[in-house]
Amino acid sequence: MYRIIFFLLFLTRITFGETFKVFLPDIPEVIDNKDHRTNYKFFYINQLFEPLFYYTGEGYKSRILENWNANTGFDNYQLCLRDDSYFSNGMKLTTDILINNLKSFIGNVVVKIHIESSKCLRLKFLLPYPEFVEKFSSFDYVITFTDQKGSYGISPYKITRFIPGKEILLTSIDSRLKYSSILILNFRNKQTFDGIVQEYNYLNYVDIPNNIKKDYNKYAYFHVEASYLLTNDKDKKIRDIVYNCVDQKTIHEIVYGEDTTFRVMDEFFPLGVLEKLNYKIKRKCVFNGLEKRREIRFTYFQDKQKRIQLENYFNSVLNKYNIFIKAQQVGVNEAAKMLESKEKDYGVALILHGGRSIKDYMISFTNDSEKDRIIDTIDGIYKSKTKLSNEEKMHRLIKFNYVLPLVQIKKYYYYPRNFELPKVSNNMDLNNYKVYELK
Repeated sequence: MYRIIFFLLFLTRITFGETFKVFLPDIPEVIDNKDHRTNYKFFYINQLFEPLFYYTGEGYKSRILENWNANTGFDNYQLCLRDDSYFSNGMKLTTDILINNLKSFIGNVVVKIHIESSKCLRLKFLLPYPEFVEKFSSFDYVITFTDQKGSYGISPYKITRFIPGKEILLTSIDSRLKYSSILILNFRNKQTFDGIVQEYNYLNYVDIPNNIKKDYNKYAYFHVEASYLLTNDKDKKIRDIVYNCVDQKTIHEIVYGEDTTFRVMDEFFPLGVLEKLNYKIKRKCVFNGLEKRREIRFTYFQDKQKRIQLENYFNSVLNKYNIFIKAQQVGVNEAAKMLESKEKDYGVALILHGGRSIKDYMISFTNDSEKDRIIDTIDGIYKSKTKLSNEEKMHRLIKFNYVLPLVQIKKYYYYPRNFELPKVSNNMDLNNYKVYELK
């Protein structure tokens, strides 16, 4: 099983041209470029994992496209790139690179491509426009650039120097973005992790194999979850709580949905990491009522034996941290009632078996009639809760996804505001190691 050897460095404000150095212990000298999963996990060191579109309460937006439309037909789309989208190797996103990405994602679904200018192209797809936008908002379809050294994602940083096992030097190339992250993984014994980190501030799912007792997958979800730390400079209250409460043996995870819960995740870091970080902490710890519930609920429509197996597995891992899993099987009407519940301090996953999923609450379907029945039941709730039209609602709700019996709504991970990194290696020059403080 690999371990995450050095997790995240973050900043809340980016200055154009600013550089910083990150120490990389134990990075392998040679990476197998033929193994896409290894490239994906190792070379996306500081990526934003950008798809073409992302969803907000006001509809779909894009950080990559300047504009897009389907004004000449339901399956004929014009896409125009922004001028300031760069990969972390310094390569600018071009129409040719975008076309290669689109073809690699969906292959023969692309019927016709016409380049209209240096930044605009027109596509004819075998997909209706709503499905096209919805499909390419999925983090299964991240825009990347690949060369002989590996794969790179859209990023506000350019990798200006990389010395395996020693350091990586990053230079900011985009002052628009408010935050970013650096994730560094180390593989041992050529084992890979089947989970997917989807977005820089949103861990959406991890694929659990049939044999959930496999060591590499049993702990990998929690390693990534506990190590994926982010700042959100709008949420000072939560950040101050973590700043006041963290210590050497405990890292607090904030689960941020429509309400906020607080639960403890500790000992999921690689051995010795927390001991090497000498935190400056305040000995007063006030939760301000946020620690209301330490419970994750997952609900799914599968056989009883599988439910009990998964429930026992997650509880065996989490109970000693005072986190509890509650699994239950419900029908469609009960599921709809759960979505109406005022208990907003935990995420809910409603799982059937295989197929498509409703994004917000992760409902998967076995067939179209079952999908329509569930959507019809839940649609009434959204009519009263949102101002979205029925058409927009369906685009928002339906998306491709994997089936996972443990899903939470949205996560932000916070790191203590002040910390010291003592000298842990002769290769490390602390004078060049820049630590960013949360303001």
